[in-house]
Amino acid sequence: MKIIFIFLLVTSLFGSDFVHKEKFIYHLKNIHKTKKKNYAKNVIQGISFINKDKFITTQTIARNHSLLINIFSFKNNKPRVEFTQEIAYDSHAQDLSFYMLDEKLHLITTGKKWQGVVDLVWVKNKFHLYKEHKLEIGKNTPSLCENKFYLITKANNSIYIYRFEDIKNQKKVSPRALFSFVLAKKQREKSQWLQGLAMKDNYIYALSGDNTLKGKKYLYIYDSFGKVEAHFELFAGKSRAEKDGKKWEMEGLTFLNNKLYTTVMTGFNGKNKKYLYQILYIK
Repeated sequence: MKIIFIFLLVTSLFGSDFVHKEKFIYHLKNIHKTKKKNYAKNVIQGISFINKDKFITTQTIARNHSLLINIFSFKNNKPRVEFTQEIAYDSHAQDLSFYMLDEKLHLITTGKKWQGVVDLVWVKNKFHLYKEHKLEIGKNTPSLCENKFYLITKANNSIYIYRFEDIKNQKKVSPRALFSFVLAKKQREKSQWLQGLAMKDNYIYALSGDNTLKGKKYLYIYDSFGKVEAHFELFAGKSRAEKDGKKWEMEGLTFLNNKLYTTVMTGFNGKNKKYLYQILYIK
């Protein structure tokens, strides 16, 4: 454990240049109606780029009784849905990460009733429940870091850092966090719902804010021990939201190379429009 934290500390000391740059990327209007159901109204809760040509989103249906997974690919520089699957699993789908194991794609997102982590695996052209991992810290939202070595999660206004190998190998007992720290004061306010987590180069990126036009949205960047390295108020999609309806909500965080992305929900509850924005890049 000491070796791990020496490594985290050294990488944190070198620092990075965080450039706050908000840029509209796509209108995600291809989460569409099928013959039986209309998925357009559901809010994206998690997003993860697999590579520059493909990304995955997660949504919830009917108050979390089902989990909806969409895989987007790019054609003519526009996203299109190439795969949709609804899974009867009681997850809010908040935050989404992936990793590869034995050449199989695994997805990580929030477990049942916001408790712990659920691991889904791609087998025979669809996702299956692989494992559920307990985290005895209460309601939480998990995310894997870029190199898949750590899992970070938020619960009770704190960030917890776990070694992902400990979570994968757990038996009956929930693993202990390597480290935890309390979120900055602004991100602990009642209006600041945690909407997304990401970790890159041992910096933790936390997105917070509510779903109102007047509510403030923040991105905080912490080092591995909870020191605030940078923070920004975000405005991505606000002008669109003011035209679309009464809703303005950011959901999920994902990196593609050195650029950080989020999705923006606008419109009205039940009639959500979905957009993809870049909000930051690292020099």
